[in-house]
Amino acid sequence: MGSTGSRLLSGNSSLVEELETKIAAFKFTESALVFNSGYQLNSGIISHIVGASDVVFGDKQIHASMVEGCVRSKAKLIRFKHQSLEHLEYLLKKNRPSYKKALIMIESLYSMDGDKAPLSDLIRLSKNYKCELYVDEAHAFGVYGENGEGLVSKELATDISYQVGTFGKAYGSSGAFIACSESFKASLINSCKAFIYSTALPLPVVAWNLAAVELMPSLSERRQKLYHLCAYAASLFSCNWGSYICPYIVGDSEKTVELSAALKEKGLWTLPIRPPTVQASSSRLRLSLTYWHSESDLTILYQAIKNCT
Repeated sequence: MGSTGSRLLSGNSSLVEELETKIAAFKFTESALVFNSGYQLNSGIISHIVGASDVVFGDKQIHASMVEGCVRSKAKLIRFKHQSLEHLEYLLKKNRPSYKKALIMIESLYSMDGDKAPLSDLIRLSKNYKCELYVDEAHAFGVYGENGEGLVSKELATDISYQVGTFGKAYGSSGAFIACSESFKASLINSCKAFIYSTALPLPVVAWNLAAVELMPSLSERRQKLYHLCAYAASLFSCNWGSYICPYIVGDSEKTVELSAALKEKGLWTLPIRPPTVQASSSRLRLSLTYWHSESDLTILYQAIKNCT
């Protein structure tokens, strides 16, 4: 089952190289490099983009692995209010001139609120203030886009320096990737410890990921059904949900756990999310819709929550 070693020793294969070629084409970039997990990737590569004389402007809700990567890089990390272009621009005006290199770091679809980033506006700001843009597509990859490529379209890809994603969400597998320039990929292969000193993904996993990439364009009907369910859920719960990630905010942490347990007794699996993953007083049930759900399932859930609260 194992790959027997790191990519630079005995763990490389034509199969993983084919996967990287397909991912690069899928994400409209020159090249791509596969890692073992999204956390390994985000925490390991950011120090190869920025350093002690540089600055990162990160959305307040970027993933913990991205924050970890910034800390390791020793770059100055400045957080802007979630999805606030005004606050970001204020911080850019105030701080950008003081640093050599700058990076704006966001997620295209945020994992806790399920809201989509204004990519075109972020690209505009990155150009105006001479920043590179780092976009994590973990929760959009496989779900959005004409062929399931994510929220970064072909028209936007040329203005985004780094796209990262995972096979652990929509792909039902494991592993992660960065889609980037050929030169940056070469630098990671030669100097990124997270890549160099880790046993490569098992070949059966690589084969699954490759098959999924090839299959993804044919799943338009599944994606359209999921979009319909998203709209139905938002209407049913009278919530401003914009994706398949539907946060049902309870507020109190203890009450959230109690509600989750009560729903589980009714055969409904709704996991509670509490601080520090989310801010205080915003504990929630994080409802994740899939193609396999139905309107009937959502109606049953809605009635159960109504009866338990």
